[in-house]
Amino acid sequence: TMGLESYLLYASFKKPVSQTEIKNVIENAGAKYLAAKSNIDPIDTYRHFYFEIRSDLGSTELEVLLSPGKSKVTSFSLRFSILSPSTVIDQTFSFLNKLKTSTSIKVFDADNNSKELNLNADEFKLNKDKVRKRQIVVNNKTGLVIEGGSATTNYIHDNNLMDKIWGQH
Repeated sequence: TMGLESYLLYASFKKPVSQTEIKNVIENAGAKYLAAKSNIDPIDTYRHFYFEIRSDLGSTELEVLLSPGKSKVTSFSLRFSILSPSTVIDQTFSFLNKLKTSTSIKVFDADNNSKELNLNADEFKLNKDKVRKRQIVVNNKTGLVIEGGSATTNYIHDNNLMDKIWGQH
């Protein structure tokens, strides 16, 4: 389960993408396939394709999950750590906008009632809906290039940052 330590978006393809094509589609938009982390066969199991965009702007992680027997990808999730610099938003939206030039996608904000996003990074940063977790990232003028999940959770714990992060208004 995704926790408080990451901001989560998910994207759905208007036209499902075949398992054989998904790697190219996502890599062409600028994310790197993580072969060592992924497990992509056999077809009668759950398969995970992991990708990342990692730069000074932050770390954006992508996951494609295929259930047993399914060979077409209908959606994927993206996340970034709440410790990321606010530029991770620009990086993530830049990727999504590039992806949108090659295939029709809709993107939803899992941290804001699955609201559909129009992929405008500046508007996202304005945070009109006052999403607390989003504001934390927006406020990070500097941040860490760090994965979500346990990497972030452990960092917050080891550096006693819980109050600092969640106590800000």
